[in-house]
Amino acid sequence: VYVGGHWVPEMIELAGGRDVFGKTRTPSFRVSLEEIVDAQPEILIVAPCGYSAEQAREEYRSMNFPSGWQDIPAVRNGRVHWLDASSYFSRPGPRLITGLEILTKLFHPNVSVSEKTEAATVPLFAAVHSATA
Repeated sequence: VYVGGHWVPEMIELAGGRDVFGKTRTPSFRVSLEEIVDAQPEILIVAPCGYSAEQAREEYRSMNFPSGWQDIPAVRNGRVHWLDASSYFSRPGPRLITGLEILTKLFHPNVSVSEKTEAATVPLFAAVHSATA
């Protein structure tokens, strides 16, 4: 598992979140699943570089998780989200703004966002909550 690097931690901060591992302007780096369990995140974002949301979901579902994984607040509360890294997070460019809106919607579900962002997130939110229950 790699922690998002470079501009992704800054996007998380701008959206109102706190990245428990990543640091702004620092390259991605590896963490173990046990370190994630120890961190007890409230939200997990699964967005492997170059993957679509569907590919990220399948990658997550294929993993073998350590003891305690189901007790992470994000997992326990259905706050595991797989996102389209290829479109909105992995490449510098204008679509990072949509990625920022997506993160804002994840962290603050009652916030209004653009129609484009709603279209990119609604199916994901519906799939996430039914798949992690």
